[in-house]
Amino acid sequence: MTGLPFDPRHPPEHPPPQVRRPLLWRMGWRLVTDHGPPSTFAGLGRPECRCCGRRWPCEPYLLGRRGLVASLTDPPPGHGRRGEVADGRLVLAPPPSRQHELVVANLATRIRTVLPDGSAVRTGQPVRLPDGDTPVPDLLVTTDATPGPPTPSVLHTVVEVIGDDGRFLDRVWKRDRFAAAGVPCFWQVELRPWPGFRGPAPLVMARVRETGRWREVVATAGEARDLPLVCGRGPSGVAVTVPVRLDPAVLTQRDGQDK
Repeated sequence: MTGLPFDPRHPPEHPPPQVRRPLLWRMGWRLVTDHGPPSTFAGLGRPECRCCGRRWPCEPYLLGRRGLVASLTDPPPGHGRRGEVADGRLVLAPPPSRQHELVVANLATRIRTVLPDGSAVRTGQPVRLPDGDTPVPDLLVTTDATPGPPTPSVLHTVVEVIGDDGRFLDRVWKRDRFAAAGVPCFWQVELRPWPGFRGPAPLVMARVRETGRWREVVATAGEARDLPLVCGRGPSGVAVTVPVRLDPAVLTQRDGQDK
């Protein structure tokens, strides 16, 4: 790889000015950094990756190298796919539907109206987990004012809008991984009924951790309820919660306002 504006053996964490797709750069950098060459080459055989234990250079490392190079170019027309690192693998999601994007935008607008100073809503922002995985929630609430992926210590609420693809990743994997990382609030937004629920949709399930236990509040379309949302942590680390009055039916409306 010659003629690149960075050293492919030691790429910088922050994207160089020539990078056209910063998110793809950060994904590639994380894979290359975590799955780099072992510190020592023991034995006569090929070395093993210090992260996944496969023969090095392993598949995640090579994928990360390709991602770094691809980040220097513009995406092809209609690309729109979102990449996430889950269990050390790059997962590409199809472009979100217009309805999905509308729901995310309406949720972000509604949540911003109740947030105190110092808390912010971000959409499509990758999160760096302690094990190197980099999931990308649809929406998050953080008190981190610095650029780049926030860490769980400054991440307070994660929101996932469940689409037709990646249901297990969004419903189960992300919920469990963010909870294990210490994120105290998780919202799950279902746009249509599924085998376990045949009631009116959309539906919002808000889970918040209080005094060591999870409390769940559910609101269905046509029903306005106060949903708990964590917007920060107190001096002792206790979650600071604000209510969000919401009828999920408005999330699919263009103005996103209660009628």
